[in-house]
Amino acid sequence: MENDRIMRQNNGEWLGKMYLEMAIKALNIIKKYFGEDYIFPIDIETIARNVGIEIIYSPLNGENVSRPDVPYHRVVGKTILYKNIITQERVISVLVDDESSQAEQHYAIAHELARFILRTEEQYSSEYHLMTILDTEEDEIEIELLANLLMLPLPLVIKEYYEYIGNWPIPKQTSEWLQYLSYCAQVPYENVVTGYQNIRYAACAAHTYMEKNVPDCEWPGFENAEPINQIKKQLSFKKK
Repeated sequence: MENDRIMRQNNGEWLGKMYLEMAIKALNIIKKYFGEDYIFPIDIETIARNVGIEIIYSPLNGENVSRPDVPYHRVVGKTILYKNIITQERVISVLVDDESSQAEQHYAIAHELARFILRTEEQYSSEYHLMTILDTEEDEIEIELLANLLMLPLPLVIKEYYEYIGNWPIPKQTSEWLQYLSYCAQVPYENVVTGYQNIRYAACAAHTYMEKNVPDCEWPGFENAEPINQIKKQLSFKKK
């Protein structure tokens, strides 16, 4: 029984550290292009274009979709890798379904951007479906995690949460808050639900690092202190 408890604790600490590392990585990426003034919704297309990804909007789902009776089987984003016939330079393009909602398009770009950041060249080609298969490979989990945290940066979600709950005397439903977050972030509700769980893991790990007074340079994913300071500032916020 004690060994099981220790194992659960170690697994929880490992997950929290991984989630916090990805949260900090996402903040470093966002900060590079938007500084400290980023707001919802995150302009994920600008980030993708700045790292050299070509974004093309086109129909990706015709009448021959393999499961027309299942709407969630639609392809929303697709990455292709090819060489420019004139310059012979490598071109990475993300095809985005122009019939999908704006929120779905945003998240598809975030997912393919995360793949570009985390994977090797040989692994670029992929498809993002509205409802993906349950990921079991660690790298696929990391891609989905980074996509979540790019669209739902930890400090911004915490700030929005405090502003949302305000001083209401009546507790609000979690589902209402997540619907509101989905609207603000322009992210599909189902991705906000999973993203919110990721944020809770990351925030819990950050609280632990803060309570133990761990130096910024020893936080997972440390590159500079600014993203960590943003997280600390929001987690230290107290309602008046």
